[in-house]
Amino acid sequence: MGAAFGGGSSQTLFGSSGASTMLSKATTVAAVVFMLTCLVLAYASSHQKTGTSIMKNSPAPIEQPATAKDTGSTPKAEPVQPAKTD
Repeated sequence: MGAAFGGGSSQTLFGSSGASTMLSKATTVAAVVFMLTCLVLAYASSHQKTGTSIMKNSPAPIEQPATAKDTGSTPKAEPVQPAKTD
């Protein structure tokens, strides 16, 4: 079958079946974890109760108007004289 895809006389389809490196094993594990996570999240999002909210029981925050001293203006700084060095 590998010869049909340019594999030459090799009997394997995707290259030699030698020992796999640590990086390829880690990549395989990461891919499996990613796929399982995707499936779990898809299942969880499709089986949610409709009309529920986590913010339903918390009151809205109360905003207070800014006072005159809280307008954000900074006081004017007085110039500082350099220290005398003798």
